[in-house]
Parts: sequence; C-alpha cells; structure tokens
Amino acid sequence: QGLEKYLNTGQGSMIGQRTEVYAMRADQTEFPVELAINAVWLNDQMQFIAYLRDISARKQAESERRWLILAIDASPDGIFISDPEGTIRYANQAFTKITGWAAEDIIGQNTKVLLSESMPAGFSAQMLNQLTQTKIWNGRLLIQRRNMPGQEPDLVWTQMTVAPILGTANELQGFVAIGRDITEEVRREQRQHLEHEAAEIRAQVSQILQTQDPLQRRFAKAVRRIMTMSGINKGGKSCVLLKPHAAPGVRIYLMQGDFSHESNPRSYCQTIAHGLFGATRDDNEILI
Repeated sequence: QGLEKYLNTGQGSMIGQRTEVYAMRADQTEFPVELAINAVWLNDQMQFIAYLRDISARKQAESERRWLILAIDASPDGIFISDPEGTIRYANQAFTKITGWAAEDIIGQNTKVLLSESMPAGFSAQMLNQLTQTKIWNGRLLIQRRNMPGQEPDLVWTQMTVAPILGTANELQGFVAIGRDITEEVRREQRQHLEHEAAEIRAQVSQILQTQDPLQRRFAKAVRRIMTMSGINKGGKSCVLLKPHAAPGVRIYLMQGDFSHESNPRSYCQTIAHGLFGATRDDNEILI
C-alpha cells in the first residue's frame, strides 16, 4: 500500500527511511530486520530497491541491556558509572537514596562533588592513580549527601568498591562504583571505641588521683591524660572544678590550656560550672 501510494502521489512515509519490522523466513519463523526502501527510475519506470539487515543479535543485546539496567536499578547498593575523567554517566535508584542526588542532576557532574571535605588531602588523586593502573579500589568513603535547599548537608559513610571498565584492547573506558550506606555501622564502631577508651582513661585517672603527689599536681596529670581522649575539643582548654562536700559554691581549682583568646578565662570556666552543677541554686554560686 505504501509503494502504491508513492506511485500515485510521489509521497511515502517509508521511502528513503529506515524502519524496524519483522520478516518471515522460509521456515515461517519471524526475525527482526532493519528495512530501507529507495525509489529509482530504471528504463523509464519507477523501481523500488529494498535493503534488509538481520538485527536479531542487536535486538538480543538491547534486550539483555534492558534486563541489566532493571537488575541494577533493583539493587539495594548504590551504583554509578563514570567516564575516564570521572564524569558520571549513569546512576541507579539506590544511589539517589544514599546520596540524595537524583540521576538527572548527578549525570554530567564530576565524582568529586560526592566526597566530603573531611576526606584526607590528595585522597582523590591517590584513588585515581590506583584505578588507572587497572586495579580495583575498595574502602570507606565519606559522602556529602545532597539535601533539600536550606538543610545542612549530611555526611554518609559508604563501603565502596570502584573498578575500571576496560575495552576490547584493554583501554580504559571508565569506572563503575558500587557502594552501600554503613553510617550506622561506623557510628557504632566509634561509640565502642570511645567507650573502651573512656574506660581506660577513667582507670588511669583513678590511679593518678590516688598517688601521694600534691593535689594540684595530681589534677594537672589527670587533666592532661583526659585531654588526649578522642573527640575532646582540640582547643585543649580545661579546668578543674571542686565542690566541697559540706560547703556552698563551686571552686575553680585549676585551669589549663591556652586561654589567651578569651576575654575572661574564669568566665569561660564559670559557664562550664553552671552547666555541670546548675545555675539556679544559691549553694552552687561559683567562688573565684
């Protein structure tokens, strides 16, 4: 019908175009083909030349690719693919859940936007150097999650495996990364570490305080040991507050650290004392 229409009108939607249709073999089995029809004048008569190409293999590959994409999207692990320069070309749904980046927003971005500034300097270069040597990288990454406007970005710990994608001639085509959220696992490890460290320090401080050294020297040793604990303010400012058993008030007994930037160092310790012992009761007034 299309050819007849072209003969009558000179117009036809299939002439000069390529389309995909199903053809029939002699054994009555169907197979997909790419069909192209051209019209030519031959011996003063319109002739049609049809080109058929069997695309069964291509269709099979496309079908397998669709199944692969469906499987990747169904994975609970975040997966993304980048080119050799680190520009992201694909990301699955779990990736969005972990990082907060929708696929349409992250595609075209460099992988560096994912890394937290807390990662060590030179980390990206070190990882890239290992990957360009066609070696798999596996480790923990601190990801800066993308939140809604106005929200502070969350930090997400991920267990990540990154592998190079190689072509048929062993040339680098890009990278594929698979990661899962291990934030709670890392926090649990950190809590356990701090609890263990705190127990050790409490025991050591107890021993220090039971020695026969002068009281102020004992407190100074104890404070120095406490200030080595993980998570302690790196400013290193500390004070020892004493609350006599049967007397009112809290006494600032010892101050340690660099208070040079404080307008009133004792006021700094007084604030801590109020927080520890309460600021509303008369018998907790701070004595200087």
